Amino acid sequence: MADSFDWELGIEGRFPLHKAVVAVIPSRTKIVSSDCYSVFTRTKTAKVSVILPDGTLQRYFLKCGIGQGARPLTEGEYHSASAVNAAVPGFAPNAVGWGEYHNGESKVYFYLGDYHDMDLKAAPEPASFTT
Repeated sequence: MADSFDWELGIEGRFPLHKAVVAVIPSRTKIVSSDCYSVFTRTKTAKVSVILPDGTLQRYFLKCGIGQGARPLTEGEYHSASAVNAAVPGFAPNAVGWGEYHNGESKVYFYLGDYHDMDLKAAPEPASFTT
């Protein structure tokens, strides 16, 4: 079992944050909440709400995975989002960081990026989307 000092305490929500995740968030940021977003067989996602040092509210998307493919999944997502944003700034959510920790049972790999609300009710209009 992971020790309690490995986890950030005093955060609202139902998704505990490991200190390895907190370490990739900009320093002097206040973490407000961490809420479970979805759970799959080998991955879990969360929405992490923070207040940046300048007082701005920011939300992050957190993906945590276990198993053989988790490291390339999370590391690849970080590098892919970084490369897309270098080529076309603002086109993809900004990648914040990635890393790993041990939860007491498994090695967990994570990706942290900007959170974007997505309207999935209807597909985008193709011409404007591809522009």
